[in-house]
Amino acid sequence: MLQIEYINSFHHDYLKLKAKAEEGNKPWYQQQIISTKKLEGLLPAMLYAKNGEFGLYYDVSSLQGLDKWLLQEKISEKWMDKLVYSLQTALWSLKEYLLDSRNLIMRPDSIFVHAESEKMFFLYYPYYVEEEKQDIGDLLSLLIESVEEKEPDTAAFLYCIFAKWDKQQDCFKLEDMVSLWINHRREKEENNDNASSTKKNSVDTSQEQSVCETACANKPEFVLERKRDLSEVIFGRRRKIKEKDYPNCIAAENWEYKADEKPEDR
Repeated sequence: MLQIEYINSFHHDYLKLKAKAEEGNKPWYQQQIISTKKLEGLLPAMLYAKNGEFGLYYDVSSLQGLDKWLLQEKISEKWMDKLVYSLQTALWSLKEYLLDSRNLIMRPDSIFVHAESEKMFFLYYPYYVEEEKQDIGDLLSLLIESVEEKEPDTAAFLYCIFAKWDKQQDCFKLEDMVSLWINHRREKEENNDNASSTKKNSVDTSQEQSVCETACANKPEFVLERKRDLSEVIFGRRRKIKEKDYPNCIAAENWEYKADEKPEDR
């Protein structure tokens, strides 16, 4: 079982993790990277060995554990963006140095939040113990309990993540959580854009209809196009329109075909 000890020294706060002597000799490469390199998104660490005891000191000055931070704060969509971005940054750092993401400790008391920027830092523990597999169930449960009431989409997403993790267990990766949140945000933005476009189109259509209705209301009652019907041309039928019958007709006039004229009229 992972045991965490907190130490205050020279106005700095440290988190201390012990490892067995035989474990301290195994992950030599991981020890050197985590203690000599500054990895973005991860807590800075220092390696120590004393009286046969091995372990790491992690600097947590000016930081607060997520479990305590969520006692006073609520989770919003923007906060989830920060969490996922911080986790993505940490995963990139691990990938750059070929470190296994399974060694990130995802317990609520092992994720630290900067009070002002709300930037999050993760704890990398190189001494991988087989029985201490990565477990994010407690973290997801805490996030679900701490979601803002006005954030139903965020709560629904976290429930889906929890269900996915509960089903896959060891097959579920932190990279999956990052990609699922990014896809969730992208789909939501696309839906919002489509809704806005639909609303705009409906407004434009209603405006066009209003213009058309106004034009139709003001147009003349009857407009006669001076075109002969084919049957009238063939059979020479007579057609007369009188102005008094159609006072609003802009093309009303008397006209007749030559074929309709009587011989005496010629």
